Amino acid sequence: MFLAGGTVDDAISRGRLYREAGADCVYPIFARPERLRELADGIGAPINALHLPDGPSPARLGEPGAARITFGGGLHDRIAAAVRALAAEIAS
Repeated sequence: MFLAGGTVDDAISRGRLYREAGADCVYPIFARPERLRELADGIGAPINALHLPDGPSPARLGEPGAARITFGGGLHDRIAAAVRALAAEIAS
């Protein structure tokens, strides 16, 4: 929602449109954790947040307003790395 240089107000306006169209949750992609509460309150819907390996924990993302957490490809990437490491260990 912020990649094109938009503002929080722009994101809230778009989020409300999603809500009016029937969305039960809004995913403000790459929103900073400190903006989640403002977005949730302004949109009036649960907010989905992206957990990043070097970012706040899912519990910490919930504190400012994230009702749902997504891990994107992060879980797959970590599992694939663990499988590669195990395969390399077995092969040696």
